[in-house]
Amino acid sequence: MQSLSELALKYGICVAYQATIPPYSEDTRAQMLQMIKGIVQTKVNVVVVFSSNRKASGFFSVVIEQNITNKVWIGSEDWSISTLVSRLPQIKSIGSVMGISVKAAEMPGFAEFEARSIESENSKANEELVCQSETFSEILTCYQLLQQIKQVNISIHDAPLYFDNNGDPPTGYDIIAWDWVNDSVSYKVIGSYSPNPETLLINRDLINWNAKDKKTVPISACSAECWKGYRRVLTGAHVCCFNCEACPAGTYVDINDLVNCKPCEKDQWSLPESDACLNRTVEYLPWNDITSAVLIITSVMTLLLTVATAGLFLLNLNTPVVKSASGKTCLLMLSSLACASCSVFGHFGVPTAVGCAFLRELFCLSFTICLSCIAVRSFQIVCIFKMSGKLPKAYEFWTKNNGPHVFILVSSAIGFFISLLRIVLDRPVPIENYSISPDKIVLECSGTQSVGSAMETGYMGLLSFLCFAFSYMGKDLPANYNEAKCVTFSLLLYLVSWLGFYTTYAVYKGKYTPAFNIVAVLASVLGMLGGYFMPKCYIILLKPQLNTAAHFQNCIQMYTTKKSDH
Repeated sequence: MQSLSELALKYGICVAYQATIPPYSEDTRAQMLQMIKGIVQTKVNVVVVFSSNRKASGFFSVVIEQNITNKVWIGSEDWSISTLVSRLPQIKSIGSVMGISVKAAEMPGFAEFEARSIESENSKANEELVCQSETFSEILTCYQLLQQIKQVNISIHDAPLYFDNNGDPPTGYDIIAWDWVNDSVSYKVIGSYSPNPETLLINRDLINWNAKDKKTVPISACSAECWKGYRRVLTGAHVCCFNCEACPAGTYVDINDLVNCKPCEKDQWSLPESDACLNRTVEYLPWNDITSAVLIITSVMTLLLTVATAGLFLLNLNTPVVKSASGKTCLLMLSSLACASCSVFGHFGVPTAVGCAFLRELFCLSFTICLSCIAVRSFQIVCIFKMSGKLPKAYEFWTKNNGPHVFILVSSAIGFFISLLRIVLDRPVPIENYSISPDKIVLECSGTQSVGSAMETGYMGLLSFLCFAFSYMGKDLPANYNEAKCVTFSLLLYLVSWLGFYTTYAVYKGKYTPAFNIVAVLASVLGMLGGYFMPKCYIILLKPQLNTAAHFQNCIQMYTTKKSDH
């Protein structure tokens, strides 16, 4: 029984109940009734009975008495073809019976020998038998006899006769089924088992099940099979009794392990109720995407516009408009804006270590230089018109010691130090983000919301505030020098673009996150070009009469007169 249970478990067959059949008597009747109750409670339809024919006869008598019907009984060779069992009254009601029997072999003369009457009291025969046994035992011990038997391999009537390693003759078995015709039973051979070579043959067409439909194979299952994507939740001690539970998303049911929901690999995903995992889609902003094409064209146009503006200012470097805008410092501003425009190209395609580490820093440093130039230019104008008279020594110290250049250098150096510190301590690197979507792997740069990024953004915010403050202080200066509206527009566009980016990043992370970053960069650059430089380009190209020293002197005189009147 232990071997049968182990083999059944190996092949996924559940043994729901086991018991030992006792010899039938009034004392063991209660034990048999308990066994039959166990069979009924487990709701099995197939019962394997290893028993002698006498014990089986007593057992099936109780089965018939308890009206246990429509089951399949599989018997061992001792009772499966025993008339002691098959002739029990109403035995047909128990259901279908199948079993095994030792293969019959031709043995000429055995019938005649069996027909002879051998009297047991023939002492002479007994003495001869004992004498032969003792004589044979003197020749071979039991162990030696077993070894000799294992070597026997002969042929009798064209049939091989040999013994296996256990000393047993592996003659094979016939698979039989009880076949009922009215109330008469016959033992029909429906198949066979041969040990050498090991083969099992069963002809299903020969089986007539003892049921209404004689050709429908009975089913014995504690629970119906679970659907795909559902795992088995055992409801008791037996592996065949279970409920079904759907596996959640990100897991699947392996055909080799129907009890557990196995998690998918890191680069895979699955829907609920899945029996397999799918590979995640790798996402990034490719160069050939339509969004990328639009942004690349916009970036190139922005870069060309910046270069054209720089060329225009270079050609008109000595004109009053360019000088009032800060002269050669404008070329530094435009160069930094050009570098900022170039930084967007690192956001396309698969993120790289160089792109993640330096292109973001390129924008931050470039825009820091631009903001520093605007801040110092606004401060310079305020000093000329408002502080030179009140603090002449301070103004003289500022001009003699190249205050504007020192401020730009120091301010830019601080921005460079912050960027360098971030690269050393908190360097952005390419990462595979698995948490954004269950079915996607998003390739991106790390550190978008890191401490280093916050320091860079905070420092540029401080410079923006200084630009606005100094520009606001000069809101009542001559129109040629009043940059309050232009600077405010540029800074407002810069602020809105980056607030929009971080707000979007808080609610959306995916393939087009770099696109939002590019939009913020281009909006910042175009804001500076449109707010600060375009009005001056307009005067240079379309209003040359306003780009004269006389016009500027006239504006200053009008401002002085107006101020003296107040």
